[in-house]
Amino acid sequence: MKELRPRLTSLFILLRPLEWSKNAFVLLPAIFYDIPSILRDLSLLSSVLLTTVLFCLLSSSIYVFNDIYDLSQDRLHPIKSQKRPLAAGRLSLSTAWFVFALLSAVSLLSSLFFLGSVFLYFCIYWLLMIVYSIKLKHLVIVDLFVISLGFCLRVYAGSSALSITPTIWMLSTTLCLALFLAASKRRQESLMNESLSRKVLRNYSVSLIERYMTISAICALMFYSLFAAGFRAQLGLTIPFVLFGFFRYLYLLDNNMDKDSPTDFLFSDRILLLCVSSWVVACLALLWL
Repeated sequence: MKELRPRLTSLFILLRPLEWSKNAFVLLPAIFYDIPSILRDLSLLSSVLLTTVLFCLLSSSIYVFNDIYDLSQDRLHPIKSQKRPLAAGRLSLSTAWFVFALLSAVSLLSSLFFLGSVFLYFCIYWLLMIVYSIKLKHLVIVDLFVISLGFCLRVYAGSSALSITPTIWMLSTTLCLALFLAASKRRQESLMNESLSRKVLRNYSVSLIERYMTISAICALMFYSLFAAGFRAQLGLTIPFVLFGFFRYLYLLDNNMDKDSPTDFLFSDRILLLCVSSWVVACLALLWL
């Protein structure tokens, strides 16, 4: 039992569970749908929750594939060689391939048999991220937009689970917010001198990435304001939460040079986490209470 526990822990780490927070974007359409109706309709509720859970498994399959594909580079990295179970030698390559195949099969087949139209978005996401891991992440600017498209596919999947169509403003906001987060990650990686392990960073300067961040943040705020005004006027009251979230995140970027992942910032800062939680509660209260 004592020998099994470290192995299970390594398997869990391999799935990168903290990154599952990104799949909250699957739930984004539900926030602006009729929440009381979802809670009363068991089929709608189960569809939304199952889509979110399966997307977590699907995204984890991609993280496993990425670790497999980057294994030789990760073994030479001072941090990844210790933190990532595959690179650290705590899990075998055959185990990683098995986990990748299992998660891919379970998430894709379950979405096909239980969620219908959501299957299309799962397939597009899976294929896109496989190609991203192999090739697209090495292409300047393309890498940022592919990551952002992945977030938009999450919104599409969540909308499909509810049989609704996301508005252009919701998708535009998601795209720009994801571009902002992706660019901020590249900024941190550049400052941490990660160009040896991530070749695409050689094509970015910190000043260029910061300009990308500025453009993306401004557009995200503008599109969110248009979405709020068009969907329900009182949602404009939530704009201060969005502004504060950007300000707080930029503050954390400027004062934490040892972190690069948006999820690290979210879960390590209570104020930012409170801001995001307050935004969700405010949206629900203004719309449905």
